[in-house]
Amino acid sequence: MSSSDSRLRALAWRAAYVLLAVALVGGLARVLLHAGQDVYYIPLYGVGIAVAAFLVAAVGAALGWRSGRFGSVVLTMLGVVVAVAAVISFGILLLFVVLAIGVLVTRARWGTLDASAIAAGGLLGLGVFVLALLALSPPLVDCAEGSAGENVFLGLESNSSARSGSASANGHVNRGSAVGETYAYSYECRDGELVSFALRRR
Repeated sequence: MSSSDSRLRALAWRAAYVLLAVALVGGLARVLLHAGQDVYYIPLYGVGIAVAAFLVAAVGAALGWRSGRFGSVVLTMLGVVVAVAAVISFGILLLFVVLAIGVLVTRARWGTLDASAIAAGGLLGLGVFVLALLALSPPLVDCAEGSAGENVFLGLESNSSARSGSASANGHVNRGSAVGETYAYSYECRDGELVSFALRRR
């Protein structure tokens, strides 16, 4: 590989890092914005989790920048994201499969395992996954989709819930409510838009 190709690749990885940093800041800003809206219900400890995830990802990004092994860092980050998602969805066995594949691919591509790059990618992947999970969490009520329910925080705080709803004769207005052990909320949708939402903690 020529020196110009190496420089171009290094610039590409640096550009990817800049985009990642922008995405992290945007994700945290989105969580903070949603925390001020009842329809998303992100409690104070949820904001704390988001801030902690952002800091973990920032430390990982900084370590990855210092290591200079951008490819190894990104590969590890993606492996961690997939592994954590796999544990949540399919179980811990797939975690070891993903990690083993990541190690084999890294050794085949770069020859040796860089401990600092692996650590950086691990921190980055964990922080990115948690922050993305919170930032992309949908609202409790989505009038356009006609859905209403719990998010991860209400689910953790309440073991059971009950929901009810009704629609006007012409279908333009929908009203509903949900009650859990620790909360109750009511809402009104008009022509696919949320016009009223009230959340009460119990």
